[in-house]
Amino acid sequence: MRFATALLAASAAAVLAGCATLSDAPAGADDAAAVRMSQIGFAPGAPKRAVVADASASPLAWRLLGPSGDVVAEGRTRVFGQDRYSGEHLHLAEFSEARAVGEGFRLEIGAEQSRPFAIRTDLYDRLPYDALAYFYHNRASTPIEARYVGERWARPAGHAPDLATCYSGADDNGAVWPGCDYTLDVSKGWYDAGDHGKYVVNGGIALWTLLNYHERQQHAGGALFADGTAAIPEAGNGVSDLLDEARWQLDFMLAMQIPEGTQTRAPVGVKQGGADMPFTPIDASGMAHHKVAEEQWTPLPTAPHEITWA
Repeated sequence: MRFATALLAASAAAVLAGCATLSDAPAGADDAAAVRMSQIGFAPGAPKRAVVADASASPLAWRLLGPSGDVVAEGRTRVFGQDRYSGEHLHLAEFSEARAVGEGFRLEIGAEQSRPFAIRTDLYDRLPYDALAYFYHNRASTPIEARYVGERWARPAGHAPDLATCYSGADDNGAVWPGCDYTLDVSKGWYDAGDHGKYVVNGGIALWTLLNYHERQQHAGGALFADGTAAIPEAGNGVSDLLDEARWQLDFMLAMQIPEGTQTRAPVGVKQGGADMPFTPIDASGMAHHKVAEEQWTPLPTAPHEITWA
């Protein structure tokens, strides 16, 4: 059973912050390659650097090869030396002055050669949409469809529906929670992490971020996240895709509200040292549960639809 735990005085407008996830690295990217650099590529005027593991105590010659194999730029590495974190002896290659653009560049350092990479002005145009995709990947209560995320990341719905009641009984600290006489349907929302909890506070920060960005776009006349530009099921419904994604979390947060007229006991006061706050009778109307989660941590790694808690 999922439990909605603790109470939080909250109005209905709060908002989650999440780490953006980029789409898969380009084909041919190799984490073990000797020449290491940006997996995406470089913008023409941006810094361009690479690292290579080599035992040489002297600088190594490097060459930037164009798509046809011609030498676009060349120079020598700077010896960084022994890196205590990786345990390798490293060299740094700086080729920021190269202004050529296109696909299929390679950096040759000593006897090693990088994978092909691009130098383009539009290299990061899809980055905002890759960042927004984080939220769709982490949606609860709906299938994550291959047509939006690819076969590798598709999965069935988890917690559909997501029904929760209040935690009751003693917790690990010995505090006895009163439980409640209702069950909430708190479907939707974004999973916070691999434990598949959903949080009003964490989620509220991210939700605010999306709504605030939408307002900034409107003020600046920007067109990012216009309807139909993101890979989500709601694309094409006449509403900004940014607002569509935000709504998924907002619906969950609204469902976390405590029914009007609910009387309960909750910890009230300021926690002093290791002493627990006393449980005090309160009218919980207008408040919201701050999270919904399993009583036990979800074993890792477990996909949301694989959870088998009773």
